[in-house]
Amino acid sequence: MAVDLATLAIKVESIEVQLAQRRLESLANAGAKTERQVSSSYANMAVQMAKLAGAITAAYSAYRMFSNVISIGMKMETMNTVMMQVAKNMGIASETVKYFVEQVKVSGVTTTESMSAVTKAMQLGLDLNQMKEFATRVRDVAVGARDAEGNLLNTSQTLARDIQGISRGKKENKRTKGKQEINTKEAE
Repeated sequence: MAVDLATLAIKVESIEVQLAQRRLESLANAGAKTERQVSSSYANMAVQMAKLAGAITAAYSAYRMFSNVISIGMKMETMNTVMMQVAKNMGIASETVKYFVEQVKVSGVTTTESMSAVTKAMQLGLDLNQMKEFATRVRDVAVGARDAEGNLLNTSQTLARDIQGISRGKKENKRTKGKQEINTKEAE
């Protein structure tokens, strides 16, 4: 009977080992399945985060674009108001000023720079009838125009610089005339 009890004890232990082994295998399978699910979840989450980052980037880009459009619109409105006030002060009809802006634009100058050039031309007392020809000549010069750093200038930039040069030249002429008048008065 002692043998039978020993055999029975070994058989019971053997069955328990097999049962424990099956439970461990089942636990290992469950762990592996959970690991795959977690890995899959992380991968899905990473994909979703990348999509979210792309959506945020696109939204920010759209915001910046609309912000720039609004800013340009506000600048145009302000420039138009200033231009019309200068025209009014000079006794020039608004339709006439708009005509000259369009004439300058035909030469390849941006709307904002056309408005600025016509406004400055009125302030300087330049003949607006010559603005189209002037802008056309500026366009021809702009083909090879460069700034101080050697960067190419477009027609609008070249026109702005030329108008600025005319303005400085007129101021210098006024200063020179003022000195001449003072010298003439001193000589008398």
